[in-house]
Amino acid sequence: MSTENTTEVLAKAIDETKDVVQTDKEEVTFKIQGENVTFQIINKVASNDTN
Repeated sequence: MSTENTTEVLAKAIDETKDVVQTDKEEVTFKIQGENVTFQIINKVASNDTN
C-alpha cells in the first residue's frame, strides 16, 4: 500500500511540474507529508508544448 501511495504522489508531482513549466508560473507547490512545500522553477529553456 505504501508503494502505491508513493507512486501516485510522484505521478501527480510530475504532472503538476509539467503543467507549471509550460506556463509563465515560476513556482510549484506540492503537498508532502501533509505540508505544502513550494519549489521555484529556475530554468525553463528546454520546455515546450510537447515535453
